[in-house]
Amino acid sequence: MKAPLAIVVATVFAVAGVAVWLVGSQEEKEAQLLFPELTIETLNAVRQIEIVQRGNPPINMYLASDEVWRVAEHYDHPADTAMIREMLTALNSAEKIERKTSQPEYYAMLGVGDPTAEEVGEEEEDENDGRNESKLFTFKTPDETRRLIIGKSSDQVKNGHYVRKPEEAESWLISARLPLRTRASGWLDRQVVDIEPDSLSTITITPAGDSEPFTIARGGHGLFELVGLEKQSEMKNPFGFRGVASVTERLRFRGVFPREGETAVQLPDQHITAVFQTTDGLAVTIRAYKASEHTMYFQLEADGDNEQARELRQRLPKWTYEIASLIYNNLDKTRDSFLKDESDDPS
Repeated sequence: MKAPLAIVVATVFAVAGVAVWLVGSQEEKEAQLLFPELTIETLNAVRQIEIVQRGNPPINMYLASDEVWRVAEHYDHPADTAMIREMLTALNSAEKIERKTSQPEYYAMLGVGDPTAEEVGEEEEDENDGRNESKLFTFKTPDETRRLIIGKSSDQVKNGHYVRKPEEAESWLISARLPLRTRASGWLDRQVVDIEPDSLSTITITPAGDSEPFTIARGGHGLFELVGLEKQSEMKNPFGFRGVASVTERLRFRGVFPREGETAVQLPDQHITAVFQTTDGLAVTIRAYKASEHTMYFQLEADGDNEQARELRQRLPKWTYEIASLIYNNLDKTRDSFLKDESDDPS
C-alpha cells in the first residue's frame, strides 16, 4: 500500500515486430526514440506532472517532501505511483514510427492541436485544431520541463498514438502504450487497506441504532462464529459472515475528503463502528455513516505495534472516504440479522 519513495524506471524494452512504412528517407524508416535525451536518472528526477485537456479541469501531481506522489486537485491525497511509473516508462521507451503532418489545418485528424491555445470559435476549433481530443502532458524536473501533446490512438500500430511536441510543427505516429487518464480522480491511489480474511481473528460491530454490539470469531473449520451463541445451528447460514470478513480485503474508496478544513467531512455521533482484529496484533477500526441513499462515508483508524499499523496511523486519520454501497451493507448488520427467525423454520 505504501507508495515507493521514488519512481524507478526499468530498462527500455526492445520493440519487436513493428511494421515500418516504406515512405520518406531511410532515416525515417528506422524507429527513433521520441525523447532520446531521457535517462533513468532524468525520469527519477521528475517532481511535477501536469495534464491539460480542453473541457476538463487541469490535473497537477507532485512529489511531496515525504517522497509520496500527490494529486493537488484531491486535497493532496496520494497518487497511484504505479500508474505514474507506467506513464513515464512508456515515454522513455516510445519510438517514432512514422512522420505525420506538420500543417496545423490537419492536426484535427490526429488530435494533436494545442489544448492550451487561445479560444477560437466553436466551428473553427472543431474543424481546424482538434483541441478537444488532444491532451498536453507536461513533466518537470528541477532543471527541465518537457511537454508532449498526445492525440488519438492508431490502429496501424499496437498501442500506437499520434503525438506532437508543442514547440514543433511536425507530428508523429509512435509506438507506446500511454495510460493517460484525463480526470484527477483517475490518478488517485484508491486502496485504503488490504487485510486477508484468513488473517482476521475477531470482528466486533456496533450498529448505528439501539442494537447491541456483537462479535464474531474464528471457530471450527476456520469459519467465523457468533460469540455467545450456544448453538451455531441457529445461524441462518454458516457462511453468513463472509461478506463482513471481506470488507478490509483490498478495500478501495470512491471519493476522498479531508477531515479538517472548509471541505472536511465528519461523521455524526450515530454511525456504525466495526473493529477488525488480526492474528498478528493489527486492529483496524472502521466508522461508517449513510448520508443518503447513494452516499456513504467511512473513516479508519489503526492500532498495533507492527509496521503496517504504524504506516496506517500515519495516513488514515487524514481522510474521510466515500464508500461503495456493497461495503457499507456488509457492515450494516445486527446480531439478529444472522439468526434464524420463524420464517426460516421448515415446520
